[in-house]
Amino acid sequence: MHALLELDCIPSGMELFPAANESQWSLIKRVIDDCDYFEQTAPYTLRIQFDDGVSRVINFEPVLRGELFGPLRDPAEFACAKLDPEVHTLVWPSGADFDPTTLHDWPEHEAEFKKAAARWEKVVAPSATR
Repeated sequence: MHALLELDCIPSGMELFPAANESQWSLIKRVIDDCDYFEQTAPYTLRIQFDDGVSRVINFEPVLRGELFGPLRDPAEFACAKLDPEVHTLVWPSGADFDPTTLHDWPEHEAEFKKAAARWEKVVAPSATR
Protein backbone atom coordinates (compact mmCIF):
# COMPACT_ATOMS: atom_id res chain seq x y z
CA MET A 1 0.00 0.00 0.00
CA HIS A 2 2.76 2.44 0.95
CA ALA A 3 4.61 1.87 -2.32
CA LEU A 4 1.46 2.53 -4.37
CA LEU A 5 0.75 5.79 -2.58
CA GLU A 6 4.38 6.88 -3.00
CA LEU A 7 3.90 6.42 -6.74
CA ASP A 8 0.76 8.59 -6.57
CA CYS A 9 -1.35 5.55 -7.39
CA ILE A 10 -4.71 5.11 -5.76
CA PRO A 11 -4.97 1.51 -4.55
CA SER A 12 -8.01 -0.41 -5.62
CA GLY A 13 -7.43 -3.35 -3.30
CA MET A 14 -7.23 -5.85 -6.14
CA GLU A 15 -3.46 -5.56 -6.62
CA LEU A 16 -2.96 -8.06 -3.79
CA PHE A 17 -5.14 -10.75 -5.34
CA PRO A 18 -4.53 -12.09 -8.84
CA ALA A 19 -7.74 -13.76 -10.01
CA ALA A 20 -6.64 -16.38 -12.50
CA ASN A 21 -9.50 -18.78 -11.81
CA GLU A 22 -12.84 -19.17 -10.01
CA SER A 23 -11.34 -20.38 -6.72
CA GLN A 24 -9.11 -17.30 -6.52
CA TRP A 25 -12.08 -15.07 -7.37
CA SER A 26 -14.07 -16.72 -4.56
CA LEU A 27 -11.23 -15.92 -2.14
CA ILE A 28 -11.19 -12.31 -3.31
CA LYS A 29 -14.91 -11.93 -2.71
CA ARG A 30 -14.56 -13.33 0.84
CA VAL A 31 -11.59 -11.09 1.72
CA ILE A 32 -12.86 -7.76 0.41
CA ASP A 33 -14.99 -5.92 2.91
CA ASP A 34 -18.33 -4.67 1.67
CA CYS A 35 -19.87 -1.39 2.74
CA ASP A 36 -23.46 -2.08 3.76
CA TYR A 37 -24.64 1.37 4.79
CA PHE A 38 -23.39 4.92 5.23
CA GLU A 39 -24.64 8.29 6.39
CA GLN A 40 -23.16 11.77 6.33
CA THR A 41 -22.68 12.91 9.93
CA ALA A 42 -20.85 16.22 9.35
CA PRO A 43 -19.24 18.11 6.46
CA TYR A 44 -16.95 15.66 4.61
CA THR A 45 -17.59 13.03 7.29
CA LEU A 46 -19.31 9.69 6.81
CA ARG A 47 -20.23 6.88 9.15
CA ILE A 48 -19.81 3.64 7.22
CA GLN A 49 -21.16 0.26 8.31
CA PHE A 50 -19.45 -2.87 6.92
CA ASP A 51 -20.77 -6.36 6.39
CA ASP A 52 -18.68 -7.75 9.26
CA GLY A 53 -20.23 -5.34 11.79
CA VAL A 54 -17.35 -2.84 11.85
CA SER A 55 -18.42 0.80 11.76
CA ARG A 56 -16.08 3.67 10.89
CA VAL A 57 -16.55 7.43 11.11
CA ILE A 58 -14.20 8.98 8.56
CA ASN A 59 -13.50 12.66 8.00
CA PHE A 60 -12.44 12.73 4.35
CA GLU A 61 -11.62 16.47 4.25
CA PRO A 62 -7.83 16.02 4.64
CA VAL A 63 -7.62 13.71 1.60
CA LEU A 64 -9.95 15.58 -0.76
CA ARG A 65 -7.18 16.88 -2.99
CA GLY A 66 -5.99 16.46 -6.52
CA GLU A 67 -7.77 15.62 -9.75
CA LEU A 68 -9.80 12.65 -8.49
CA PHE A 69 -10.79 13.62 -4.95
CA GLY A 70 -10.50 17.44 -5.17
CA PRO A 71 -13.97 17.92 -6.69
CA LEU A 72 -15.44 16.37 -3.53
CA ARG A 73 -14.43 19.51 -1.59
CA ASP A 74 -17.62 20.99 -3.03
CA PRO A 75 -20.14 20.11 -0.28
CA ALA A 76 -22.88 19.50 -2.85
CA GLU A 77 -20.65 17.04 -4.76
CA PHE A 78 -19.57 15.29 -1.55
CA ALA A 79 -23.22 14.90 -0.55
CA CYS A 80 -23.86 12.94 -3.78
CA ALA A 81 -22.10 9.85 -2.42
CA LYS A 82 -23.86 6.61 -3.25
CA LEU A 83 -23.32 3.00 -2.34
CA ASP A 84 -22.52 1.08 -5.52
CA PRO A 85 -24.73 -2.04 -5.46
CA GLU A 86 -22.27 -4.13 -7.47
CA VAL A 87 -18.95 -3.45 -5.73
CA HIS A 88 -20.37 -2.34 -2.35
CA THR A 89 -18.30 0.76 -1.89
CA LEU A 90 -18.81 4.51 -1.90
CA VAL A 91 -18.85 6.21 -5.29
CA TRP A 92 -19.48 9.76 -6.48
CA PRO A 93 -20.83 11.02 -9.82
CA SER A 94 -17.43 12.61 -10.53
CA GLY A 95 -15.88 9.12 -10.70
CA ALA A 96 -14.21 9.20 -7.30
CA ASP A 97 -14.44 6.10 -5.14
CA PHE A 98 -12.59 4.40 -2.31
CA ASP A 99 -11.65 0.76 -2.02
CA PRO A 100 -13.98 -0.76 0.60
CA THR A 101 -11.14 -2.64 2.32
CA THR A 102 -9.18 0.61 2.63
CA LEU A 103 -12.21 2.26 4.23
CA HIS A 104 -12.70 -0.72 6.55
CA ASP A 105 -9.08 -0.48 7.69
CA TRP A 106 -8.92 3.34 7.50
CA PRO A 107 -6.89 3.83 10.71
CA GLU A 108 -4.07 1.82 9.10
CA HIS A 109 -4.15 3.84 5.86
CA GLU A 110 -5.15 7.36 6.89
CA ALA A 111 -1.63 8.75 7.41
CA GLU A 112 -0.46 7.51 4.00
CA PHE A 113 -3.52 8.96 2.29
CA LYS A 114 -2.87 12.32 3.95
CA LYS A 115 0.74 12.29 2.70
CA ALA A 116 -0.42 11.38 -0.79
CA ALA A 117 -3.09 14.11 -0.68
CA ALA A 118 -0.39 16.69 -0.02
CA ARG A 119 1.21 15.65 -3.33
CA TRP A 120 -2.16 15.47 -5.13
CA GLU A 121 -2.91 19.03 -4.03
CA LYS A 122 -0.17 20.19 -6.39
CA VAL A 123 -2.00 18.60 -9.32
CA VAL A 124 -4.44 20.97 -10.99
CA ALA A 125 -7.64 19.39 -12.23
CA PRO A 126 -8.17 19.95 -15.98
CA SER A 127 -11.52 21.68 -15.40
CA ALA A 128 -9.84 24.20 -13.09
CA THR A 129 -7.67 25.52 -15.94
CA ARG A 130 -10.57 26.42 -18.24
